[in-house]
Parts: sequence; C-alpha cells; structure tokens
Amino acid sequence: MLIAEEADLSIPCARNETPLDHAMRNFGNQNHLLEMWEVPPAQRIAADVKHFQRSLAVFTKLHEAGARPNKFLAVVVRTEPRYLALVPAQPTKSAPSSSCLVSFHSFN
Repeated sequence: MLIAEEADLSIPCARNETPLDHAMRNFGNQNHLLEMWEVPPAQRIAADVKHFQRSLAVFTKLHEAGARPNKFLAVVVRTEPRYLALVPAQPTKSAPSSSCLVSFHSFN
C-alpha cells in the first residue's frame, strides 16, 4: 500500500474511509471468517493472534507515515478474556509517540 513516492494518506476513498480507517476496521472480530475458511479449532487462537499482530503492524506503519482517520477515533480489541486493548487513531497527550499506540486494560 505504501510506496516510495509521497502520497496523501488522509484522502478518503471508498466508503469515505482513509487508509487508516480501513486499517482500523481490520481489528474487527474474525470468528466468522475463521469459520468460513474452515480453520481447525486448535489453530484458531494462533490465527487470531497472527491477524491481530499483522493488523497492528499495518496500522503502525500508516500511523508513522502520517495517515489520519476520517471515521474512527479509536478501536477497542479484546486481546484475552480479561484484557482489552485501546488503539487510538491519533496519539494522545499522555502517549504522543508511536511506540505507545496501544494501551492494555484489565477488568474483573
């Protein structure tokens, strides 16, 4: 998606979404896709983790390249039964660097 030449990554395209909006949509639940692709139950956790890691890598690269969202402010992802991850679309004042894009929260 990213090429060597400069491109405006904040221009909305299909569905009025920017590339960063599309990357944030990739954090959605993949259970229905794992069933459609007939991933064996024993491999679903690994496939889900790999999908999350790849989605986070794409999101991070776009974020570092200066892409901005048009629709999403943040995404909340359940990373484990008792943990949620908050992925903000833009850096916050408390976490301005791209190394702090995701914050994890536990709940009872």
